[in-house]
Amino acid sequence: MRRAAMLIMVLLLCGSVWANGQTPDVVRKMGLKKISVEGATVYYEPCLETKLEVFKKAYADYRERMAERLAPGSISREELVDKKTIIVDDIYNIIGGDDKQLKEKLLDVADGFNNLSGTVVMPLTGDDNVVYLMLQSTTKEYLRGGGTLPNLTYDKETDTAEYIMPFSSGANVSLNREILFPLASANEIESVLNTVFTSIPELFDQSFGKNGFVVIHEVAEVGIMERLRTQDPYKRWFTDGFSNAITCEILQRHYSPEDVKEFLETYSTAPYQNLKSSCNLRYWFSRNFSMSNHPPIKQEDELTYARYCFATEQGLRMVKAYGIECIKKILDQYVANGEKKPGAILTAIEQATGDEIKKHLSAYQSFSTKKEGLKLYHQAVNTAMTEKNYSAAAFAILRILELRGDQPYSPVSLNTRISLAELLYHNGHDQASTKWITEFADLMCLSKNPDKQYVGRRFVIMYAIKTGQPQIGLEYARAILQNKPEDTHGLMIVMLNEANQKNVSKAVELAKKICKIEPNEDDPCHAVAKSVLDKFNR
Repeated sequence: MRRAAMLIMVLLLCGSVWANGQTPDVVRKMGLKKISVEGATVYYEPCLETKLEVFKKAYADYRERMAERLAPGSISREELVDKKTIIVDDIYNIIGGDDKQLKEKLLDVADGFNNLSGTVVMPLTGDDNVVYLMLQSTTKEYLRGGGTLPNLTYDKETDTAEYIMPFSSGANVSLNREILFPLASANEIESVLNTVFTSIPELFDQSFGKNGFVVIHEVAEVGIMERLRTQDPYKRWFTDGFSNAITCEILQRHYSPEDVKEFLETYSTAPYQNLKSSCNLRYWFSRNFSMSNHPPIKQEDELTYARYCFATEQGLRMVKAYGIECIKKILDQYVANGEKKPGAILTAIEQATGDEIKKHLSAYQSFSTKKEGLKLYHQAVNTAMTEKNYSAAAFAILRILELRGDQPYSPVSLNTRISLAELLYHNGHDQASTKWITEFADLMCLSKNPDKQYVGRRFVIMYAIKTGQPQIGLEYARAILQNKPEDTHGLMIVMLNEANQKNVSKAVELAKKICKIEPNEDDPCHAVAKSVLDKFNR
């Protein structure tokens, strides 16, 4: 999640503020209009005027959420630094084990979060902010004409632009007071605003907040993960739930009753009782299997936080029933069992505590077996598609992916992911869908297994072809062609990009090569290559 939010910042934030009272050159040259919104100066293209109410609401909601996070009362960074060694010692003893290197790692994790929280300032949280709402085409036109925008670089040769300022430090707060939102179209504004204004608070919660709960939680979670050492896709309810149970224990030992109360209120399940029987807590994907950043589906954001709360509910329940020492017992049992199958943590819990954990987790789902759940969500997809409710369809597809968590890289699951990305793309969320598809593929490419790397790259290529965006698959195609120079899908992506760039001779050369490698006219790659040859009358 942190990585995803950081990437969004790299893509969407820009930096330095122009001198007060001076009209930016881009405003004059591109005919931007101006309004004031909650102390911010907003420059926008006239074609976006009908979308200003969307921006005002999203901006106000974001400012409200960030104000809550920045409010005094939470455990401060200074308090955490003072008690860091004691806290880490307690966490280390709670999770058990005798690895001294683990204790050093936990100290490093605490230092890392404390250092970040002391230097990074979140965007648009101060006063005198400047926001630009511009179409990508307008932005590029301005850059092509020699114009400049803060912290945005333009490559004339490739005709591409890139933002290079992700965040600013406390030493230069002004850098976080200016943001440019480059929109593919006016209809995309809600999607882009949702992605950015959701990701910044998430990033704050995960990494940079004054809220010391987060730092204690992260240290505890790293400790638990190090002891588990498992790729079980269904461990997240356990790691997050017990990390919060440990956090509560630390607060009770070293902080005030008010701090404990604030923490418990933060993870109260009361607002989410309507989601309890449908949050599928047992099947909550661990971060390395789920999307780094949620697609722009409102129900998904609500479900995610509900899962945090219900996972905490289970962690606190077991600690209350069996004592804080049950965490070490469960982890010891899991390690002793040596079983790494999905859901093996449930067996370890039953053996270590006698708890009927499967019965407790069944309260968080509306089906008895995985097979029943898959049938339920396939029906939901069909109904949603019939009603053209694409957000509901995407939501149900995500649940299908989770229930298939024991085979996240299987052809069926990969095709399901592509279907979800296509659905988001055709529903106007092209940036979100592309981001998700490439991040998941990049995760696969980190594998040392060449076959898995190849599948990950093919994953992006297939999405690029199906959505008519060959440029997205170009770097992945080139990587494939380094080892497989006659891979027809890789060659096809390069061919289509050459054709789009009007490099006719190169496109034709590649098309002829594809047809020679794959002479079967019914083959999709052959058909696309033949269409390129026909287009250029070759």
